[in-house]
Amino acid sequence: AAKIVEKSRKKVGAMFESARLGQAVKLPEVLPLIDEIRDSVERNNKALTSLVRLKNKDEYTYMHSVAVCTLMINFACKLDLDDETIRSMGVAGLLHDLGKMAVPQMILDKVDQLTDEEMVTIRSHPVRGHALIGENPDIPDIARDVCLHHHEKIDGSGYPFGLQGSEISLAARMGAICDVYDAVTSNRPYKDPWTPCVALGRMSQWQGHFDERLMQVFINSMGLYPAGGLVRLNDHRLALVVDNCLEDPAGVRVLPFYCTSRLQELAPAEITITPDRGVQILGTERPEFWHFEDWAAMRQGILAKAAPYSAAA
Repeated sequence: AAKIVEKSRKKVGAMFESARLGQAVKLPEVLPLIDEIRDSVERNNKALTSLVRLKNKDEYTYMHSVAVCTLMINFACKLDLDDETIRSMGVAGLLHDLGKMAVPQMILDKVDQLTDEEMVTIRSHPVRGHALIGENPDIPDIARDVCLHHHEKIDGSGYPFGLQGSEISLAARMGAICDVYDAVTSNRPYKDPWTPCVALGRMSQWQGHFDERLMQVFINSMGLYPAGGLVRLNDHRLALVVDNCLEDPAGVRVLPFYCTSRLQELAPAEITITPDRGVQILGTERPEFWHFEDWAAMRQGILAKAAPYSAAA
């Protein structure tokens, strides 16, 4: 996975710089890389999806595209799409932000709030990217679609066309999720990154932004548990997911608060669950199944009563 990331820096960086100079995208040169990314995802999806989140500001635009390519392939595999479509989804992820090569770098790197004029410029990148791709016969239609529509939202509040619901293709709805997830979990000039748990927890609560069914598939494809979610442990307890563990990226911090065998509440105390060691998470649970009718309020109550401590379960 590390070798693929290093190769991506060179190949995709060169492709984006060529686009900045107005040259046509030479897709055949990066197709072998897309196939390598797929092979890596199928071997161990967490290895590559974790590594591509680590990028510095100078390489953000093109490494973000490598990350979205990886996420799209992983997502498409989870949906059991055919081989050709999975590869096209990878191409779509790689080219979705190509239009940012037509946006001044000073706007992309700006730390302060964008002016109205700068916001109009940055929001032009889907149309500019679509124009850069043009009629290139090497590039699949799915990639054109995602490039143009990855900022549309289910409720119609997105751009550039304000499409809503079924007007947005499956590929573009997937692209929207992958694009935002990598953006909010990466270091940016103007914000610190969210952890994967926090990102998935917050994104799943944004009403009208994403396709809710696809959001759940994406969460499952990542093998992660969103912060604020309810999970069942293998020792007859229910727990609230708090966040990832800073000391161990594979660890998850949770607050066990309910005993399923005795059907009674427990004093919540934070523990860290690590893979293949001690107590494990069996899976997610629906709050309504346990008659936790106002889960949002209950979450706040659990957090307020929690006694945090550093312990590995």
